[in-house]
Amino acid sequence: NLTKPAPPARVALYMVTTGSYDDPTPTYNCADVMNQMSQPFRSRYHVSCLAVVDSHASARRAAETGWTPVLYPPTPESQRQQRRIKITGWNSSEIDGFDIAVYHDGKAGLYGRFGNSSEDICFLERKLAPSLDLVANGSVDLVVYAHEDRSSTAEELHTVTCLQLCSTESLTKVRMLHLAHGYPDRAGLADTSNLVWRAKGRSPALSLGMSAWIDAIETTGCMRDQLTFEYAMWKHKVRYQLLPNRMRPFVTVREHVLPRTRFYTDHSGNTRMFRSDMFPSICFVVDIPFVISTPMPNSVVADSVTPSGQ
Repeated sequence: NLTKPAPPARVALYMVTTGSYDDPTPTYNCADVMNQMSQPFRSRYHVSCLAVVDSHASARRAAETGWTPVLYPPTPESQRQQRRIKITGWNSSEIDGFDIAVYHDGKAGLYGRFGNSSEDICFLERKLAPSLDLVANGSVDLVVYAHEDRSSTAEELHTVTCLQLCSTESLTKVRMLHLAHGYPDRAGLADTSNLVWRAKGRSPALSLGMSAWIDAIETTGCMRDQLTFEYAMWKHKVRYQLLPNRMRPFVTVREHVLPRTRFYTDHSGNTRMFRSDMFPSICFVVDIPFVISTPMPNSVVADSVTPSGQ
């Protein structure tokens, strides 16, 4: 008797471009790319392309480039909304219908930069398939990719502080959160522009970890989500894999539309903001105690299937 092959796993490939921080026009035609993936890949994974937007104009542009728009009402706190949808999904009942969720930033795309050539698509498949396999076969609940330049939360804290990308008050809250729970900072640093995670049947640890991640962002007030990812995963013992940066499926192919907001405290103790393009080369170091860090050796960030963050 012939065994009937298992149906392909349902994958939600999504991006979130609410507000005006990122260009809502997708960098590639997702439907075309997925239709050109190899037959073995398509027999294992059925990918739906979903673009979460907050305007009808953005929804039209997404539909024209092979994405199914998911329309959200606009909000004054669009960056906070973007982070919450990125981390928890746009609707728990909808996301639970998929086996695996794959996220990438709105400024990310294929390695060929806007190209949908067969070489670009083959390159994408070689990087995306191993991550999907890790989640599909139950090895881990979540896959992320190592930061290209930094290897610890402490290094990221120093950079964010130096560039004034969050207020002094919010960065103090981040440090106190880490210190209060004894966060050891030994799990490396993820570039959270790409995420691959189990959606349907996800473990309690993953649900708690993702909730703790967005809660830490919102309670501290610092939207730099790389500052609290490892902390949240460590706290709830999430089984995740930190792969080398070279394994990241989607890469940055354009810059943010709006310059980054930078913060400073005036002589009266009030937090003020200015645009990063006004003083792009200035770096200020604020004397605030850092989390004691023991960076993870580079040899630990490997291709092996050894869950990290434990």
